[in-house]
Amino acid sequence: MPSLLFVVEEVFDLSGRSGLTLVPGLTADSPQARVGDPIELRRPNGTSQRTRISAIESLTANVRRIHPIVLPSEIEKQDVPIGTEVWQGVE
Repeated sequence: MPSLLFVVEEVFDLSGRSGLTLVPGLTADSPQARVGDPIELRRPNGTSQRTRISAIESLTANVRRIHPIVLPSEIEKQDVPIGTEVWQGVE
């Protein structure tokens, strides 16, 4: 059964990294997710795209720990608009 991981608030395309970094990413309340897990990006316009998690980062921002996810390099910034829902458990 699919689970909502988070709603994208920011997308970073950092030089030297292969893939996009999605924020806020995973929190303590998020379902467990691992590198390689299939996910579905459900955009605000109703379209969707399936991909996999290529990395999970660990950052401290505003005194809280967040775990942004990184998508494979074939996904481009315009493919993930703000408000996109990231779902796990899709096959």
